[in-house]
Amino acid sequence: MTTPTLSEGDNPVAHQPTSDPASQLSSPASEALGTVGVTDAQDEERRGVLNIADIVPGIPYVEAALALYRAGFRVIPGHPEKKHSSVKWGDWLDKLSPEAIVAHYAQHPDHTLCVILDERLLVLDADTPLAVTALDILEQKFDVESNFVNNTRRGQHRYYRLRKGVIARTSAHSTEAHPERIDIKAARSLVVLPPSPNKTIARCDISAVEDLVEVGQDFVDAVFLHNGSDPPREYLNPQLISEGAERPKGTATMAELETMLEPRDPDRSYEIWCKSGMGVHHETGGSEAGFQLWNRWSRRGAKYCGERELRAKWRSFDGYSGTPVTAGTLRHYLAQQGKNVAEICAEAGPGFEVCEYETIEAAPPGQPQPFAATVVDPAPGADQVDEQATVKPDIQVTPELILTAFSITRSLKKLKRELVEQKYLLDGIALMGQATVLYAAFNTGKTLLVLWLLIQAIRLGRVDPSLVIYINCDDSLPGLVEKGEIAAAHGFHMVSDGYEGFEIRNLQMILLEVIRLGQAKGAVIVLDTLKKFTDLMDKRTSSNFMKLIRKFVLQGGTVLMLAHANKKPGPDGKPVYEGTSDILNDADGGYTLWVSSESGAAERIVEFERKKGRGNVRQRLTFAYSGVDGLSYEQLLASVRQVGSAEAVEVQVAAAVRADAELVGTAKDCIREGIVKRMDLLAAIAQRSKCGRRKAQELLDKYTGNDPMQHNWTFDVQARGAKVYRLLEPDAASMSTSRETGHE
Repeated sequence: MTTPTLSEGDNPVAHQPTSDPASQLSSPASEALGTVGVTDAQDEERRGVLNIADIVPGIPYVEAALALYRAGFRVIPGHPEKKHSSVKWGDWLDKLSPEAIVAHYAQHPDHTLCVILDERLLVLDADTPLAVTALDILEQKFDVESNFVNNTRRGQHRYYRLRKGVIARTSAHSTEAHPERIDIKAARSLVVLPPSPNKTIARCDISAVEDLVEVGQDFVDAVFLHNGSDPPREYLNPQLISEGAERPKGTATMAELETMLEPRDPDRSYEIWCKSGMGVHHETGGSEAGFQLWNRWSRRGAKYCGERELRAKWRSFDGYSGTPVTAGTLRHYLAQQGKNVAEICAEAGPGFEVCEYETIEAAPPGQPQPFAATVVDPAPGADQVDEQATVKPDIQVTPELILTAFSITRSLKKLKRELVEQKYLLDGIALMGQATVLYAAFNTGKTLLVLWLLIQAIRLGRVDPSLVIYINCDDSLPGLVEKGEIAAAHGFHMVSDGYEGFEIRNLQMILLEVIRLGQAKGAVIVLDTLKKFTDLMDKRTSSNFMKLIRKFVLQGGTVLMLAHANKKPGPDGKPVYEGTSDILNDADGGYTLWVSSESGAAERIVEFERKKGRGNVRQRLTFAYSGVDGLSYEQLLASVRQVGSAEAVEVQVAAAVRADAELVGTAKDCIREGIVKRMDLLAAIAQRSKCGRRKAQELLDKYTGNDPMQHNWTFDVQARGAKVYRLLEPDAASMSTSRETGHE
């Protein structure tokens, strides 16, 4: 049975009476409808004026189906629990009419609503926020905006009308592996519509299919290219080979095709099953004999869908416009299973025609072997098969051999071209061609110091300012203007959310496009602050974000990420990075920043301490900037300086003393109170300061000695090796304590 296909001149709307089709139903159909209410005048009037935009959750499926049918869609009932139709396509389309719609839903009111797309329609299915953003960018680029959009459980369906002559084909992708890709639904695709579960209309500015926004081949091609696929083109079927005619090189006989299908399981995977059919279709020119061969093989599987659906799939191969799938694919599948193609073909008997073979020499010992090498000699004649053709190949396909196909040793020249010279972006801290993350608490001055270091790199010629993009999404409008002026003065770019068309949610798609176009090399992107661009508390989200950053860096790009530290510092008083560990784990370098100067000091001292590093980056650096209130940002920037090593040591010692001051005071109080034996003293310090016994031990040992300039206490070893502590400063309390414990 032939499935009717609608063309622009065969719109179902054109065949409908001007009055409501439901009012034309015969009496039996009206009776069958029962509670749906065809016999009720108000319901008949409502059906006559119901538009697509009126389809809302809870509306009877029959009403929605009639509205879409009048609009020109090929509606079909859907299975209430599965994503497929509840009736056979061919039978349903042959009798598609208002009467058939009402009669079906009268018997099955719970069946959902779907449409079968024809050659005029294109639906783009965006299943993730990334895919939705990608579609937004593509629409903006081609000045296209879908005027019929449905929300789904995971994303959106957007409908378009194809301009006459435009070629499109159905294409689906793994959302898990490629969340940025867009599924494409073209002719003979099934799409679920509202009011089906998890489907609602987000936008509807159409009353008929003809009102859908029209798209051209350039838009369709762009979607395919975004998905990493070749644009669809017209596919010319191979000519059938007449009996006795010379067979073109690269085709296979029916006997060979049948022999190659025989040892394989049709249920192994959908991709292998489908491409096997495409291979047979190509080699037989889409003939009936080819279909019957594929049908016999498919029938062996438990997933066999029946001859009608299989024939529909066979017909769909006519419109395939990609790289032809040939007998070579079938041979490849056999080789993947460890099958010997030569032996299998030899067993085909007299009906098998021997093709020309290429002898592939085995590589010398110790070198990788070719990916799939079946070593046979050229066929000596058409009337006999050479004995060597039945000999097992010298090289068997093994998992280890398959992995060699991914070896980078063959593409080292390309990798060297993408290699970025190891030079500093931020002096001593961040290298070009790497991803570096800086963690600091609020008001530490990380933005100020990064801008200062970036300007130094520009002045020294280490980076091209025209390739630096500072994405500032953590600032007020006055602050954005100030920093924008600084960027303009030094030739780099400042970008912010909501300005000049940029939106944070589009960043990941923009980076993917930059990578695809090969524009990453030499580019520097600063993300300020990181939590605006990804969810740092979600392990999976942050891990996926860093996978994208790694792709950008491996193409020669550089990324600098500014992130917040937790409000509560660690036991050592230093900052602890915010969020999961995935960001730091996947970055090339990472630093924590903290203010080590006293509050209210004339200069603020900021310490950089390395947490991770690849390459020649410093363990610790110190910078200072003015702590005077009321300075402009430009004045603050001018006050930044790098602290020398000698001064930095003094600063670090002073900072450590200040950080330990509270604990030192607690220890002194304990000693004055007579808690002087080591074990008792450690327990008392830990209990009073709630710092932990280990921290108390580190502090006690750090300030133990005989130099009053560096130490606060010392100890004497008494009976049974007991360590008894005393303060270095002479006071009455300590002397009294010494006498009570037997110290003289």
